[in-house]
Amino acid sequence: MRHPQWLIKLARRLHRWVGLYVIGLTLIWVIEAIAVPRVFSAGLPIIDELPPEPTAANTSTVLSREQATRILMAHSPAVANQIDEIAYLPLIQVYRFENHQRFFEWFMDAHTGKVLKYGFNAGNFLQQKGFLGWLHPWVGNLIKLPSALLTLILVISGFYLFVSSFRVN
Repeated sequence: MRHPQWLIKLARRLHRWVGLYVIGLTLIWVIEAIAVPRVFSAGLPIIDELPPEPTAANTSTVLSREQATRILMAHSPAVANQIDEIAYLPLIQVYRFENHQRFFEWFMDAHTGKVLKYGFNAGNFLQQKGFLGWLHPWVGNLIKLPSALLTLILVISGFYLFVSSFRVN
């Protein structure tokens, strides 16, 4: 099967330029993953996606949401107006307090009220505001929108070039 020469040239050109676009996206992603969380964390520690380790089996009663909230506010009074969500994680017996707009999280032992971990959730930030979305949402959408189509073009042109290299003369 003989492939038309113009189609092979087009596939190579598409593959090259889309590959350069993907390299650019990868560079943006790596630079953002290293630099942006430090800038947006406002001096708080950066936490990973994982909650703290489960506490030892505790037979004492679990604090109520109101008690846990009061303890957190006593620990950090500036937190009072920043909490958007409070969740109890029963498997690890921890309360998670979250501010969605600033991407901050606090984890508290559900029995003792001790704050186990707190800080900026860089993973959530990069997931929602990555690819320059932190500049402005439309910039991030402008970059993300064509990436699926261009990835498909990259795969198809790469496959076509691979198959055409086995052509029978």
